Order: sequence, then structure tokens, then C-alpha cells
Amino acid sequence: MSILILCADGDTPDSSVANTCAGQEKWGEQPAKGLREKLVKAFGPKIGNIEFCDTVPQLTARFHRPMAAPTVLILVIDGQDTLESLISVRDFFDGIPVIIIPTFESPQTLRQTYTLCPRYIGNGDNLIHVAAVLANLTAR
Repeated sequence: MSILILCADGDTPDSSVANTCAGQEKWGEQPAKGLREKLVKAFGPKIGNIEFCDTVPQLTARFHRPMAAPTVLILVIDGQDTLESLISVRDFFDGIPVIIIPTFESPQTLRQTYTLCPRYIGNGDNLIHVAAVLANLTAR
């Protein structure tokens, strides 16, 4: 099982647990600050391979290389621009379970996230429910 996560964050996780799509070592300051480390702590011990991508182009480039099956995609959406970019490339996610963690609260934007057909829309502050959904998806 592998997890592919789109999350632009200011923190680099423990490299023994997670890799990045582009192999970069610096991260830009984003609203999801600290979320990357929370994701590694929540899922790393249970899942063997976690890959992080910082941008939508990196994520789509990652789909051009073979992935372990089954794969779960976790999208940390930090704004309207990211959401619109993801909607434009949603065909890449066809057949892959998607979990969305928005880092903002806008009713219109949350409505648009449903076009990505997520299995769950979570909360970055409390990853317990996200971990439960992920455990359910990995048990199949």
C-alpha cells in the first residue's frame, strides 16, 4: 500500500518515513504549516510508503511513473487556485480513492471539492477520522 499526498508545507518530515515526488529539500511557507509532519506521524507507522508532492504539476508528473497498487491519494487543498488546478486534472485520479483535507473554510469551495469524488473530506486539525477512513481503505 502506498499513499500519495499533495501537501505544500513549511516542514520537512523525517526522510526515513516519507519521500517527496521531486526530491526537493526546501518547502515554501503555506497555510498547511505543520500538517505534513502530522500526516507522517498519523500514517507512517501503519503504511510503508508515503510520498509527498508540493504542487499540482509535481503530482500529475508522479502519475507518469509506476505506483504501488493500491494507492490512496490525500489532497491537502490550500486555496481556490489549488482546487481549480486539481479539478482540471481529476482524470488522473480515476479509480484511486481520494481523501481531501481543506485548510480553509468556504462553502462555495467546499462544494467544488465534491467534483473530485472524494471518499472523505477531513480536517487538518484532527486526523483521527482521516486515519480511520485510511485504515478502512487499506483493509480492502
